[in-house]
Order: sequence, then structure tokens, then C-alpha cells
Amino acid sequence: MSYCEDLAYLAGFIDGEGCIGIHHRGKAKGRKPTVRVSITNTNKDILIWCQNFIGLGGTLKVHDKNRNSNWKTAYRLEYDCKKAEALLKMIVPYLRVKKEQALLAIEYRKYTIPNGRYRPEENEIRGDLFARVLELNTRGTQGGEVK
Repeated sequence: MSYCEDLAYLAGFIDGEGCIGIHHRGKAKGRKPTVRVSITNTNKDILIWCQNFIGLGGTLKVHDKNRNSNWKTAYRLEYDCKKAEALLKMIVPYLRVKKEQALLAIEYRKYTIPNGRYRPEENEIRGDLFARVLELNTRGTQGGEVK
């Protein structure tokens, strides 16, 4: 496959098996919201392929949250902060399902500064972007519509 075909495949994989969100990171008192892209699957080899193709490192770990003993072992590949932003910029032209989350997450990163000292208007923008991504990622029904 060509590089563009691999990017399209990766985007489709993230559309189907991934999550693009803004998550709280760190301990309770110092928790800071950060952009995260994760892909969960029971096929570890495909996640290793993704990790190698993306070329940004990432964290690959066993994902055993809410694990039923009859299920296969699941693995999760995660990218946070700058790495998540770089990954999203690579695949955003190819995303179909999670494109809006990706664009909002990229926008959120524009308002992320290392010292975390934000002006009130920046905090308002960040809060709005956080809420919009959270709403897009909410499961179930909203306003009587099935998502």
C-alpha cells in the first residue's frame, strides 16, 4: 500500500476502534485536561503496526478495564498532548466519523500552554471545546435521537 492508503486505513481504524477526546491527566489536585487519541483492539499486532507506522512512540498497554473473564485480552495504544495533535493532523483529511472531534482537539491544543496560566477568555474557549468533544463522545441518546 502507498503512504496515503496507509493513512486512510489508519484513519478508518481510528474511526471504528479509536477514541479522540480531551481527558484529565494527573493526580486529583493537579489534574490537567489534555488531548488524547487511543485505539483499543484485541489484535496486538495491528496496534504494533499502527505504532510503527505513526512513528511517534505512543504507549501500548494491556487494557483490562471492565474485563469479562471470557473475553480476549484487549490492548490500548495511546497518544497524548503533542503526539496526539501530530497524529490527528496526519489523519484528519481521511477521518469520516470522528473528524469533528479531531478538529476540536487540534483547536484545543492551540490553547494549551506549558505553565497552565490561562487568561479567563482562554479558559472559556478551552471549556467550550472540552464540552463539545465530550458531547460528541457521549454514548446513548440525546434529545430523543439515537447516536
